[in-house]
Amino acid sequence: MLMNDDQILGRIRGLIELTTGIYLGPKKDAMLTHRLERRMAASGPLSLKEYYFPLVAPGRGELCNLIDEITVNETYLFRA
Repeated sequence: MLMNDDQILGRIRGLIELTTGIYLGPKKDAMLTHRLERRMAASGPLSLKEYYFPLVAPGRGELCNLIDEITVNETYLFRA
């Protein structure tokens, strides 16, 4: 089955939601695309399609890296 970039982006969005519970709707496409581009540059794949496969591979190390990239790791809100 051939998928275009919009379909792959939708699958990645669904994978993130399934894994973390974070819903990234279409209004977040620009942010998600920017973060995906940073991860793709760091990991080497040339296309979104090539990047999708490491996200769903056993071990899912790249999925963890992407989740770290898209989440805000600020904890000062919870300090007393």
